[in-house]
Amino acid sequence: MNCPRCKTTLNQKNYEKVMIDYCTGCGGVWLDAGEIQTIVENQGEAFSKAQITATLQAAKAGIPPSEIESVENCPKCSSGMTPMNYNYSSGIVLDVCQQGHGIWFDQGELERVQISFESWNKRSQEMRSSWSELVQQGMHEAHAAETTADLRFRKNLGPVGTAIDALLVWMKSRR
Repeated sequence: MNCPRCKTTLNQKNYEKVMIDYCTGCGGVWLDAGEIQTIVENQGEAFSKAQITATLQAAKAGIPPSEIESVENCPKCSSGMTPMNYNYSSGIVLDVCQQGHGIWFDQGELERVQISFESWNKRSQEMRSSWSELVQQGMHEAHAAETTADLRFRKNLGPVGTAIDALLVWMKSRR
């Protein structure tokens, strides 16, 4: 396989328990379909505080015009790859084969994806209890709003609403 950027032959090496294809010219990395999952789950690579800070500070949504205008071809099928902002707002723009063959990472992007994934995973675990509380509060508020709306609806029905209320009271007494 050849590098989609500089067209030189890709070499192979073991990285995070995955045999990856990499370019000695531009430093890019090709991962076949599914390999990124193994790499981010392994978490064997250690990153410095400076690398983590730089990656998280560079986060931004969207895809720069230069990435949209530059079309690289998949090293497997030669079809044009599509730029994708990893995790929608990381600022790490990857090139993805539309045929599902894999992903091209420019130099340093694989490590930045790992940092972003690990950081998000850590934050989500720290926030899990807060999110659970928010969900419970939201469910309680939704139930209260539903009950209030139901009472208003029955009140506006006049005698029919009164009959419905009586029927509900009778049904509760039969439990």
